[in-house]
Amino acid sequence: MLGVLNQSLFLFLDFVMIYYLCQNVTRRKMQFFSFRPRTLFRMKSVKIKMPMVVWGVFYGLVFGVFSHYTSDAVSRIAITVGLILITKLLSTRSFSDTLMIAALAFPIITPVSFLVQSLMRQFIPNELMMHALVVVCLVLLCYKLKFYQFFNYIKTNTLVKALLFIVVLVTLSFLFYMNFDNNPADMVFYLLIICFAIVGFIPVIIRLYKRVEIDVGRAHFIGNKIVAARNTAYLVDDVEKLRQMFDELVHHISPEIGEKPPRIDHPKQAILEVIEQKKKHRNADVDVITDLRYYEDYDGVKFEQILSFIGALLDNAFEVETEKPIIVYFSCAAHSFDLSISNEYLQTSNTDLDLIFEKGYSTKSEDGRGYGLYEVKQEVEALNGRIVCFETYLEHYKARPLDARYLVFTIQFGFKH
Repeated sequence: MLGVLNQSLFLFLDFVMIYYLCQNVTRRKMQFFSFRPRTLFRMKSVKIKMPMVVWGVFYGLVFGVFSHYTSDAVSRIAITVGLILITKLLSTRSFSDTLMIAALAFPIITPVSFLVQSLMRQFIPNELMMHALVVVCLVLLCYKLKFYQFFNYIKTNTLVKALLFIVVLVTLSFLFYMNFDNNPADMVFYLLIICFAIVGFIPVIIRLYKRVEIDVGRAHFIGNKIVAARNTAYLVDDVEKLRQMFDELVHHISPEIGEKPPRIDHPKQAILEVIEQKKKHRNADVDVITDLRYYEDYDGVKFEQILSFIGALLDNAFEVETEKPIIVYFSCAAHSFDLSISNEYLQTSNTDLDLIFEKGYSTKSEDGRGYGLYEVKQEVEALNGRIVCFETYLEHYKARPLDARYLVFTIQFGFKH
C-alpha cells in the first residue's frame, strides 16, 4: 500500500508539472485550486468540471495503482500515453501542438531536474521530496520565464516546427536502436513514441508542402502579376483600364469575391464594398450595422490602409459564429480618426484579451493563425496610433436590440493616449 501511495504522489507531481507548463505555453487562465473550475472535456454533451487538483489526484491514483500491479515496461507505456492525453486536455490544442509541447517539456524539465538533484542530493536523500523540489522550481520558472514566446515562435514557423519533429524522430530512432537488443518491452515503448511523433509530424509535412509547393508558387505568380500591373500603369492614362487591371488582380487573389464592384465615388461606398466582399468571401449571413462618418481625409493614414484595417478586423469578427450583428463604426476628419468593429463576445470562448495582439496567439488551433491582429497592431503603432480591445454590454445600437456582450476593437489616431 505504501508503494502505491508513493507512486501516486510521484505521478500527481508529474501532473502538476505538465499543468503549469501547459498554462505557460498556451497562456490560458487556469487555476489549480478553483471553486469555478474550467470544463476539461465533455461526454455526450455533458460538461465534466472538476478543480484541476482533483484531476491531478485522480490521475495519480489511477496510474499509481496501475503501475504498481503491472510490469515496469507496461506502466511506462501507459504513463507516457496518459501524460500525452493529459497535455492534450489541458492545452486544448491540436494533436500536433500537443506533441510539440511534450517535446519542449523534455529540454525544460531535464536540466531543472539535473541541476536540483546535483545541488540538493546530499541534503535531501528522499526521492519523493527531491521530485517535489524539482516541481516547485519548475513552477517558479513558469511564473518567471516566458516559455510561451518560444512555443509561439515554433508554432508560427512551419520550417522550425518541421525541424523540431525531425530532431525528435532522429533521437527516438537512435534510442530505439540502442535498446534493440535489450528488452522487447522497451522496443514497444520506443516504437509507440515514434508512432506518436510520426502522427504529429504528418500535418506539419502537409503544411510545409502547401507553403513550398502551393503558397510560395502562387505568391510568385501573384507577385509577377502585381509588378506587371504596376509597370503597365505608368503607360496607361485611361482610368478604366487601370481599374480593369486591378479587377483581374483581385480575381486572381480572391476569385470567390465575384464580380467587380459598382462604380465607387465616395469613401463610404468603398468601405461598404469591403464589407460586402468580406461577407461573400466568408459566406456569412450575419447582419452588419454600419455607422460611417467620413468628413475628410485624416493626414498621415492612407485610405488603402484604412480599408486594410477594416478588412483585417472584419476577418476576425466574421470568425465568431454568432447570429448577433457585427457593428462597424468609423469617424474620420482632418485631425481625428476613430474606427471600431464589434462582434458578440461568447463567454465560452478562450479569448485572452491581454494576449490577443500577440504574434501566434489565436483562439483557433489551426496552423497559420495568430498573424492578422498582430500585423494590424504593428502597422497602427508605426503610424503613431493605438489599437485596443475590450468587452462591453450593448443593450441596443441604432435602435437595433442586441442584449449581448460585445468584443470591441478600436483603432484611433489623433487622440491623446
